[in-house]
Formats: sequence, C-alpha cells, structure tokens
Amino acid sequence: MSFSQQKKLFSISAVICVVLLVIAAFGDLQISNTVINYRSVFGTLFQSVGEFPQYLIFVISGQIALTFAFKMQGSVLFKYLLGSGGLAVSGWQLKQYLNEVESYFLSVSSNLDQHKPIGLANSDNAAAALSVGKAYWIWLLIFVILTVAFQYWLGHFQLETIQRLLLVAIF
Repeated sequence: MSFSQQKKLFSISAVICVVLLVIAAFGDLQISNTVINYRSVFGTLFQSVGEFPQYLIFVISGQIALTFAFKMQGSVLFKYLLGSGGLAVSGWQLKQYLNEVESYFLSVSSNLDQHKPIGLANSDNAAAALSVGKAYWIWLLIFVILTVAFQYWLGHFQLETIQRLLLVAIF
C-alpha cells in the first residue's frame, strides 16, 4: 500500500470515527432508550457479556507479557518482574469482570424474586455477594483454564511475534 493510499485510508477512518463519536456523544441516551427492554433475557445477558471485551483485552495483554517472559533470553530479574506483572494484570482484570458478572446475576436473581423486570437496575442487593471462598475458587478455576489456554495458543508463536504482540498489548 502506497503512502498516499495509507493517508487516504487514515483520513476516511478518522472522519468516520469523528462522526461516530459525535453521534455517540449526543445520541447515545436516545438510542439506548429506544432499544432497551428491561424484561429481555437477551438484553440482560448481553449487558454483562458485552463488557467482556474490555476486560479480555487486559487479560490477554497480561498473558502476552507472561509468554514473552517465558520465551525471552536476558535478565532474570526483568523476566520475573514482567511475568509476575503480566500474571497480576491478567488475574486482576479477570477478577474485576467476575465481580461485574456476579453483581449482575445477583441483581437479576433479586429482581426475579421481587417480580421486577430482570434488567432493571437494582442496588438492593449491593451488600449481597458470593462467599469469599466460592468467589475465589471460581476465579482461580477460570484463571487457570484461561492461562493454560492462552499459554498453549501463544506458545506456538515465534519470539519476534510475541515481542510485537507485547508492544501492542502495552500501548
């Protein structure tokens, strides 16, 4: 792709992005109110599933850092710091997502018990939560499964590819 084509593609992308941002800034509430349905299982489910990509990006970024730490040759201190930092970011973001999901499911359960629409915001159960032990074991099980899966997947890449992915993950 030539420089002029790249410049043209970037310009078109920038204009589309600005238009979408303006629409989102002034029309988001109206769009949400038009399509929202608090009685919809679909809407309630995807309310929490829709947040997953935000957390998934950080989980994957941490896993990429961990893979890079395993594969790189160099300072042992840097490897341990990078690996433990990647593991910590990955685990922390997964825990944040699971906290969100738990809050939504407890809210849905409370709404069902009170015969309210399932997607309705409900802070009545803000103090309710899973026991610390249950929440920890659920998190640990999912974290181990995701870590094994991501390390298996990322283990097939060359170190140079992992290094490029790490640059993208950091920035």
